[in-house]
Amino acid sequence: MAAPVKIAKEKLDLLPPEERDKAVKAIKDLEHALKANPLLRYNNPAFGPVHQKQMAFHGFTTRRKAFIGGNQSGKTTSGIIDDIIQGIDADMVPDHLKHFKRYRPPFRCRIAAQGREEIEDFVFEKMQEWIPVNQLVGDKWKSAYDKQHHVLHLKNGSYYQFKTYQQEAQQWGGSTLDRVHMDEEPARIHLQEARLRVMRREGDLLFTMTPVEGLTHMFDEFEAAMEEAERHDGIIEHDGLGLVTVHMDDNPWLSEEAKKEALRGLSREERLAREEGKFVALSGLIYPDFDRERHVIPPVRDLPENVNVIVSIDPGIRHACAVGWYYLTTDDHMVMFQEGYFKDMTIAQVCEEIHRTNAYYNCEPIYNVIDPAARNRNSQTGRSDQSEFADHGIVTIPGQNSVTAGINRVKERLQNDRFHVTEDCTNFLKEIRTYRWRKPPRHGEDEGKPVPVKANDHLMDATRLAIMSRPYLPHEEIINTETQIDKMAREHYDAVSSPPTSVA
Repeated sequence: MAAPVKIAKEKLDLLPPEERDKAVKAIKDLEHALKANPLLRYNNPAFGPVHQKQMAFHGFTTRRKAFIGGNQSGKTTSGIIDDIIQGIDADMVPDHLKHFKRYRPPFRCRIAAQGREEIEDFVFEKMQEWIPVNQLVGDKWKSAYDKQHHVLHLKNGSYYQFKTYQQEAQQWGGSTLDRVHMDEEPARIHLQEARLRVMRREGDLLFTMTPVEGLTHMFDEFEAAMEEAERHDGIIEHDGLGLVTVHMDDNPWLSEEAKKEALRGLSREERLAREEGKFVALSGLIYPDFDRERHVIPPVRDLPENVNVIVSIDPGIRHACAVGWYYLTTDDHMVMFQEGYFKDMTIAQVCEEIHRTNAYYNCEPIYNVIDPAARNRNSQTGRSDQSEFADHGIVTIPGQNSVTAGINRVKERLQNDRFHVTEDCTNFLKEIRTYRWRKPPRHGEDEGKPVPVKANDHLMDATRLAIMSRPYLPHEEIINTETQIDKMAREHYDAVSSPPTSVA
């Protein structure tokens, strides 16, 4: 983008000598000006096409700005240039970029990347390509850059620190900054440190990234805004976040051949991440058959006649207790019609919510199934979560907790359109989009065994338990761990709450 000015020599030769000399002098003056201040060329229509999404990114006034795009979509360049605009003197900012300047010097900025190699090979390259050299201490990079502390100093007092995600969290502390710019995805602990660094000065966080790590915590950070951006041509301000999502095709400087070569040999998921900047489950979705068009239905207020209701509980009281309500039709069709996602609540409070929901739908569940781990006794109280639920009127039976078999049963129902969920079960819909297999370890006894990622899966577990509670057993042997109390509870339900014979 900062190539020398192209000169049409054949057109110059057609000019009269005097005019040709003037034109050559004007071109040399322009080249001199561009060398002194490369920002004159950046997205200036006089020198070529304008990257509209880069300009939209600069225009955000929110305290969080994110440029999420495919490889070579212009994200690092736009982030570095925004940093430069904020740090240099106002009179050095070209007219077409002046309205993007929001800070007066001294501007205190930290730029972070994966490792020192990425800093020196990519970030430094962009800084050296675009920063006006007369802003640097000593008018040279060598004199302005402190190698020992990894800080670039400008004459006006602005500075840029360079940190990596390989550094410990304590190495990120100590500074009060106007901005932290994170190039590519930071770890959660580095993101938290970044928030603390800009808190005192009410500074901003800037993200430029291609989501090649899959559905990480950064997906949670941007998910709602990205969904909104899809409906607004990839440009949105949402809940204090200015976001652009950028396809490779949005970069007017990339040729079709270059894009084709860069994407050669990639899987569909990798291509979505690297070409379109989409968050995808790179290690494999567990329920790829789930389709919103097929499996999501409108909310239910009045339950159909002649259905049985099951309540399934994943009692993660320390994190979140997830409860699902499901009804079964006479042809064994299951519908999840309500969910509960209860944080920071006691078992008594959760039970109250369950009773309230049952009353709202005027239903009496044929049984409540719970994670079998709820039978474990608390070492301090000597009581189990299952007993606590029973004390508050929610008598439960432990579910079958074979994860592999349960996932297979869920898949069968999805594939055969025997499971649907209402669109107001928003936590379920979020979890099933991100529920994925963990990459197996390279060595050890678990090598090759697929294991779900244990994060944001409470309603996935509850649904699996509900589906496994149907009166057929999985195809693999399940060890019977039923206690006498469990047996009594089950026999009680069999006696007083058996499903009608018309239910499969």
